[in-house]
Amino acid sequence: MELKYYDQIESSDRELYNRREKLLSNVVDDFYAIIKNKSNVLSSKQVCALCDKTSFFGTTIWENKTFMKMRFYQGKELRPVIFGLSSGIIFERETVYFLNGKGKSDYWDLDILWIGKYLKFEGNEIKDPRYSHMLKIFNQEDILILKDFLNNLNNLKEKFNNEIDNEKANNSIETSNEKVKLIKERDIELNKLDLDGDGEIDLIDYGDFNKLLQINQKKIIEIDKIYIHKFIKLFNYIKEKNSNLKSLYKFLKTDSKKVFLREKTFNVILNNEDLYARIELIKSLRNQVHTYDLFMFHSLNMITSLVKGDLITFYEIYEIFDKLGIYNSSWENEVAQKLTNIGDKLDDLIYSIDKMEQNIVSEISNLNYVIQDGFGELTRTVNTQLAEIDSSIKWNTLVSVIQTYQLYKINKQTKPLLPK
Repeated sequence: MELKYYDQIESSDRELYNRREKLLSNVVDDFYAIIKNKSNVLSSKQVCALCDKTSFFGTTIWENKTFMKMRFYQGKELRPVIFGLSSGIIFERETVYFLNGKGKSDYWDLDILWIGKYLKFEGNEIKDPRYSHMLKIFNQEDILILKDFLNNLNNLKEKFNNEIDNEKANNSIETSNEKVKLIKERDIELNKLDLDGDGEIDLIDYGDFNKLLQINQKKIIEIDKIYIHKFIKLFNYIKEKNSNLKSLYKFLKTDSKKVFLREKTFNVILNNEDLYARIELIKSLRNQVHTYDLFMFHSLNMITSLVKGDLITFYEIYEIFDKLGIYNSSWENEVAQKLTNIGDKLDDLIYSIDKMEQNIVSEISNLNYVIQDGFGELTRTVNTQLAEIDSSIKWNTLVSVIQTYQLYKINKQTKPLLPK
């Protein structure tokens, strides 16, 4: 609930509106209890008796006032009069009426809520600046009572606004404390993706894929040179994915967001709601890193299995990648384009990425070669080839990381991605 002051509240602000209404509900009754013994104060019965008199021309300002007749329906008083003042003022609980002549429509009314805003005094004259013809001379005693009533309303208004100030101050402290906690939680989640503390997301070096492809290029061409082109497309896909993950991580580390307003872009500091969202998005990014690890794992196995002559494993991986559209998909390029103008739509982008990732993980989980008898031999071959190119990839560590991913997989129905 947005905290607003007395005069700022609208009917749509239901909770604050009701609070203010409750505050005003007894203000007229309480005021009447204080001033009812004054000579110029009229009781409810006296006011009704005066207004009940009728004559063709009307001899006083009280007669023929049809708005008073409308207060009764089937013998029940719908909006009871609380009291009146002798020179022509009638108080109900929510409205004050100012009689301005002897005709049946010679009066104007002001809501109790706004009477302090619109009622103006000029000596013994009272008027509403919105209506130039609504002006009446009242006796001095009535003027004094009316001013006392307005003072009471202003005191209530000040009391209400003071309460709002206190609530805002308390909320500010709570919000500040909560923000500190959220920032700490965000940093913890970010640090899980930057274990070496260099300020960048930890990702397997995709360059080792290219090195492995180069040292095996001749053997692959001997089998079928078309596979070189397929591997290059796979390499470009992985490279783009790596770049997108780095861009997302860098963006999620920032303490501001872009807001577009009137064709201009502004950077605004993240509020608590933004931080909540960022934390969830960082967790989502962690899932995407694991998907990237899967791509690297199976891509390296794909090269090695082809060179080793294990065409069954090669084609099993090849067909899954082909089904996912890796060789001709523009998905990662589309993501890269969206990241250049991400604005405050980051959650929408990552949601769409998550849907794609779930599809990828679901398909990759169908790869069976990792549970075949020959997988151990394939692993030893990959390890040997990585050693030949002086790779930074620790194969056993990569396998362990992917096994850990099973705890974080997006789709809970996904089958295990690697044997435990």
